[in-house]
Amino acid sequence: MSIAVDGRSSALAECIYKSPVQVFDVLWNGNGKWPTKSNGKQAFRIQHRQSQKCMAIARGNALSGNGLELVKCVSGKGQAAQNWRGVGAFPTAQPLKSWKKLTFAGSSSFCLSNPTKKSRKKVSLQPCQNNLKSSYDLFNDGSIRHTRSGKCLLIPEGGRGKTAALLDECTINSPKQTFKIDWNGKGRTPKKLTNEREFRIRHESTNLCLGAQYGKWEAGNKVVLRKCARKTGHVSQNWRFLTIKTQ
Repeated sequence: MSIAVDGRSSALAECIYKSPVQVFDVLWNGNGKWPTKSNGKQAFRIQHRQSQKCMAIARGNALSGNGLELVKCVSGKGQAAQNWRGVGAFPTAQPLKSWKKLTFAGSSSFCLSNPTKKSRKKVSLQPCQNNLKSSYDLFNDGSIRHTRSGKCLLIPEGGRGKTAALLDECTINSPKQTFKIDWNGKGRTPKKLTNEREFRIRHESTNLCLGAQYGKWEAGNKVVLRKCARKTGHVSQNWRFLTIKTQ
């Protein structure tokens, strides 16, 4: 990796022995002795030796495709945008036990289904059927994955209100595909599956909820982001697990 003349942007380039634009130091965060090897837990900063600045995620936005830049180093515990960890292997997401092969019903007759040829990657509402076309699994990284294809429900980068949900390749811990089940009504959060209580599907990075486009539960309609309703829910974004199976 090389640092451009402006001292901020980075790029991959041919290695040049002891080139000042390619020399970095690892500075471990926290107090005490520095580890002799990476344990995947303790964070560190990557300091460019020539400029004495640290490598950071551009503008602090941890989004797929974002670049890197050099900024003033933050000592001590560091800063989220410039904290790094060494990993021996990429993490993997695991399905939540007993939260598999779920059917998300938006009304008594229309369910979240896989994309049609006409809608391409956009998920759509289709008549509820107890089959794998409308079957999803919940994973521990917050993703909702289509059981048959293994692809993830996601919101395109930069998507806000009225943005249609897609089904595409999964990237673990991606903000685009992290959702949360917000149960409607009062009382404790259910600890196990139930089809007796409605919920909203909240997209965590935008804090918006999935619902039927224009509030219409009909075949072929898109599933889009909308401002989340209060705990009482709203007919346009209320969902229910249609069937509960013993795993």
